[in-house]
Amino acid sequence: MAKSTKRIGNKQSPVNIVTKDVTPDPYLRDNPLQWDDTGLLSTSISNTGNTWEVSVKVAEPNLRGGPLQHHYQVDRFHAHWGKTNNTGSEHRVDGKQYAGELHWVHFNADKYKSFVEAASSEEGLAVVAVFLEEGAANPLLQSVVDCIPHIKHKGMKRVLQQPLDVSSPIPTSCSYWTYEGSLTTTPWYENVTWIVYKQPTKVSPEQLAAFRTLMSYEEKVYPQKSSDGPIECNVRAPQPLVRRIVREPLKKRDDSGPRSKGRPSSTEYSQLPQKKN
Repeated sequence: MAKSTKRIGNKQSPVNIVTKDVTPDPYLRDNPLQWDDTGLLSTSISNTGNTWEVSVKVAEPNLRGGPLQHHYQVDRFHAHWGKTNNTGSEHRVDGKQYAGELHWVHFNADKYKSFVEAASSEEGLAVVAVFLEEGAANPLLQSVVDCIPHIKHKGMKRVLQQPLDVSSPIPTSCSYWTYEGSLTTTPWYENVTWIVYKQPTKVSPEQLAAFRTLMSYEEKVYPQKSSDGPIECNVRAPQPLVRRIVREPLKKRDDSGPRSKGRPSSTEYSQLPQKKN
């Protein structure tokens, strides 16, 4: 039986990342993070009552390297936003909030057979986060917006006729922060390795406004007051870092290359933990 993790302790997320306190780590530089978008298939989108969420299927584990000691497999993709266009990210950087934050949730495919099994277990999850910055419309998020009328209320689900390119907002830059934390929604399990990219992606004001029209209640259930209905803000406040360390890859003097979006080269792959049979 998998060992469960604490729900509330000293490893809660999100956090405020103070850049002057971040530790450059040569191990992260020498073990490049690999996010493989080959064979990703988005199957459906639903309203969880807290956010929209896209279910993702993939034939093989697609996340490895960097701070991870195992192979992880993406399972779902969702977003966070606020009441205003500058208060929507869960993580902060030197106190700054962005317009929103995208999360790709992965489970440990070496140790667990499914997301459900991994969700409450040690080394169970890894979340890739990308900040949303107000600007031009995001093509992927526009596809989400187009689905919102069909998932307006909690519990509604729509099968996607055309797969979404859920990997498109992942930055090509290899610059990121990482730390050990928790889920940012109940039950707050402290088994998440966070990978927070420094480079944001764009989202338009109209797209953010569309997210806020989602309802937190089921279609035939009415809230006590109108302010309880729309999901106008689904952001958790920053949690104390306590004694945790936020790390980033130590930069090479000539390191300006992008992160590989396909399978790693044989040289890179030899440096990474191999999948267990």
